[in-house]
Amino acid sequence: MDEKYFSVIVPVYNGGRFIERALSSAFEQDAAGFGYEVIVINDGSTDNTSEVLSKYGDRIVLVERRQNRGLVYSVNEGIRAASGPYIIRLDADDEFAPDTLYLHREFLEGYGADFSFSDYVNINEWDRTSERVSIRGNYLKMIAIGIAFKREIFDKAGMYDDMFWEEHNFMLKVLAAGFKGVYIPLPLIKYYHHDANMTLNAGNRLAGWQALLQKWDRERLASFGYDPELQQLLQGKGE
Repeated sequence: MDEKYFSVIVPVYNGGRFIERALSSAFEQDAAGFGYEVIVINDGSTDNTSEVLSKYGDRIVLVERRQNRGLVYSVNEGIRAASGPYIIRLDADDEFAPDTLYLHREFLEGYGADFSFSDYVNINEWDRTSERVSIRGNYLKMIAIGIAFKREIFDKAGMYDDMFWEEHNFMLKVLAAGFKGVYIPLPLIKYYHHDANMTLNAGNRLAGWQALLQKWDRERLASFGYDPELQQLLQGKGE
């Protein structure tokens, strides 16, 4: 099927030990009746990522970079390369459920929404425990992956800004531009926690919250959702 409904964007940097798991979940989608493409941006990896990706041939649209430019640059590059009317992101160390694309399409079309998002499952790689996370009513519980956006959103709201918590900043821009979303009350993402997660760094998280406070007023952030680290900063700023 030539016409692509979704463009799945997969940025990767030194993700050779994870990327096959992520791509397998992308290729095992229940996508009867519509097509999709998988765009992988290899951001100057120095491990075996290139070797792993070479196995996929023309099953993926591969963007190879010699120089590492960072996650946000890679995601934006993938969006620009996309041909589908809907764009959804999958990180190299996470997984889609088999019906992820199908359900996003059903909810987008059924509700006439501009974007769709779902719950996810946190999986601890150290002890293999897992926990479902519901994001109903709390955008700050969203993660960057597994949100399906109409392409026109990026034309009107702009691309991702190069900052920590780029996903929250982008969603704030999307909502400020008047786009409407639909919530899918099912866990469609497996989000893995391991020693390579950028969010493990408390300094990065704090810098990201502070950057959001510089870009958005505290009332908007408070109504956007709840996070205990951000809440502490909001209370401090209000004193």
